[in-house]
Amino acid sequence: MDSEHGKDEESNVTGRSADPSEMSEAVGHKQPDVGEDEPIAKSEPTEHEQECQPRMRINEKVSVIFTGVIALATVGYLVVTFCQWKAISRANELARRELMLANRAWVYVFDFEKITNPAGEALGIQVLYRNTGRTPALGLRATVGWTRKQALIPVQDNQNAAGPKWTLPPNGKANTIPRLPPEVVRRVLNGNHGGFVYGTLWYEDVFGDTHWSQFCGEIGPRFEIFPACTIHQETSDAQDYAGEWAAHGATPAGRAAN
Repeated sequence: MDSEHGKDEESNVTGRSADPSEMSEAVGHKQPDVGEDEPIAKSEPTEHEQECQPRMRINEKVSVIFTGVIALATVGYLVVTFCQWKAISRANELARRELMLANRAWVYVFDFEKITNPAGEALGIQVLYRNTGRTPALGLRATVGWTRKQALIPVQDNQNAAGPKWTLPPNGKANTIPRLPPEVVRRVLNGNHGGFVYGTLWYEDVFGDTHWSQFCGEIGPRFEIFPACTIHQETSDAQDYAGEWAAHGATPAGRAAN
């Protein structure tokens, strides 16, 4: 029986599979528990990496500076381009203005003149005006009036009361005759002043701009002199083209008769 018991113990020892934990304990090792976190060891930068890091920071700074320089250069280029565009536009505008001034129509009253019948008797006066420009004056209209006192002359004339439209060519001359009361004509022939003649000219140039100019003159004794009035001498060109207006001979009409 002892021999059988000993065989059973031996079979129990040899037939049972070995537990890994027991084997580990037997060899003096302990397995780590499953799921247990272990700190990850951080590696120190190498000497090469330490040398490269300052260079990388310098390159980043250079890149930022270079980007800023490009941005400033782009802004400067845009500013210069805009200024050049403005300068070209201004030059074109000035060129168009010079072209217009050199070639547009310029119409103004240049004289008052006595008119007579075939027998040489004075009948009244006529207002003379001309176009000193290089192109025709289009849609020219004239209004003319008479009054005894300068204070009764209106500030502006009624364009609707003007006569029919016509075209006055370059260097062309035209006239308008105001209606004077017969008694005024007799008074003037007797050596008295005959009141005031006034009016406005309206026209367009070939560039599509509209212009107007006023005129006013006093009727002197025997229709021999026509002093210019101190009022009603305005023109649409007075402010914008004052120098050119004077260059074309536009001055208040008034003279001593020949």
